[in-house]
Amino acid sequence: MKKTLAILCALVIAVSFLALTGCGSKEIPADSPYIGIWKATKATLKEEETDIAEVLDGKTWVFELNADGTAKVISGDEVSGGAWSITGKGFKVKLDDAKSSIKFTAEGDALYTKLIGVKIYFEKVTTLDDVAEDVGAVVDDAASIVGDALSGIASENP
Repeated sequence: MKKTLAILCALVIAVSFLALTGCGSKEIPADSPYIGIWKATKATLKEEETDIAEVLDGKTWVFELNADGTAKVISGDEVSGGAWSITGKGFKVKLDDAKSSIKFTAEGDALYTKLIGVKIYFEKVTTLDDVAEDVGAVVDDAASIVGDALSGIASENP
């Protein structure tokens, strides 16, 4: 009886170890449905839809998840970089300048996150062109900064 119990305990520990090893994997499959660009489209408070512009103080919230595990988040005129990883029900994003992660849950073709009791829903967009009007100032500023930097390099190295 003791031998059977010892074997059973060893088997349970081995299976648990294998299961936990899989949960901690940071590898992102190339065909992950989360890879791409997502835009906040609606918000609900206590299951009632509320104005997304009011919740986000008139800002647009867009994020891009890349296959290499990097993430870019655009909120209004702020751009932040970070990393993302898959979780059991969706994924989480950890921004470079943040202490904690933002968890996102999959719900059909959409995603949501909860912030202070408000669910913010995101829909996938095909390209940044689909949100260019919303984040145009950020994209224009980035292009201007890159252009200025390249001009500076060209003038220093004729």
